[in-house]
Amino acid sequence: MHAYIIKYKSGWRLALIILLLVGLASAVGIGVYQGEQLVFERVTVPSANVPEALKGRTIAVLSDLHGHITEENAALLLEGLREADPVAILLAGDMVDSREAYWLEARALMEVLPDIAPTYYSYGNHEIANIERGRALGWLEDLGITVLRNESAVLTLEPGGETVTLSGLDDRIGFASERSYILAMNRLRNAGSYQILLSHRPEYAQDYAAAGFDLVVSGHAHGGQVRLPLIGPLLAPHQGFFPKLAEGVHVTGDTAQVISRGLGNKVPFPRLFNPREVVLVQF
Repeated sequence: MHAYIIKYKSGWRLALIILLLVGLASAVGIGVYQGEQLVFERVTVPSANVPEALKGRTIAVLSDLHGHITEENAALLLEGLREADPVAILLAGDMVDSREAYWLEARALMEVLPDIAPTYYSYGNHEIANIERGRALGWLEDLGITVLRNESAVLTLEPGGETVTLSGLDDRIGFASERSYILAMNRLRNAGSYQILLSHRPEYAQDYAAAGFDLVVSGHAHGGQVRLPLIGPLLAPHQGFFPKLAEGVHVTGDTAQVISRGLGNKVPFPRLFNPREVVLVQF
């Protein structure tokens, strides 16, 4: 009888372990599947200073492609952008990285974007690192994309000819010090215009607000890469575990910030419960 009880308990424990492993494998499978999907996330931002010609319009934000995208997702992305009819497409960094094998995929996608809307690009940490390794990214401008490296451009809105200033700030690793980074940020601010800043890192929210930008678009956090059900983002670069600035709309003072979860997947490991994202900012 005693041996039977021991055998029964062992069998019950084994069955429980198998059940838990099956459940865990199923959960991971679902998470990986969600990470492969592409979604269009529509968000709204405060409209106090928005030009009349921008109200009711859309700006698309893409980031963190890291070069690789399947033909299926590229087709879905382009179809969705055409349907959204944005007045501009903003690329907030890390659209390519050091894996040159994927550059053809990135280029094939990005060469279509200017045909949909004026397209602007700021450099993330991976673009800066690629330059340091001697990998030229001049082909971005050959595609008709405006690359903003610590500089600004003017977007003219029709009808009426109202303007929006678009500025691009290089990623922090492109500067010798924190002070030089903040100074470059402040020099970009044009107080006389509604101004959107493309800046890769979301964690500088307080500095963006202190500089007085109306809207900042960022990426870098990958939505936490792994998003735990009921908990949210797990880990983001330069923010650590359970980051607060990993996605969505955040308002600091008079500055709104839109953070894209990004488009790339296996960097540094597959996304879990975290679909790839194109953000459609609606005014």
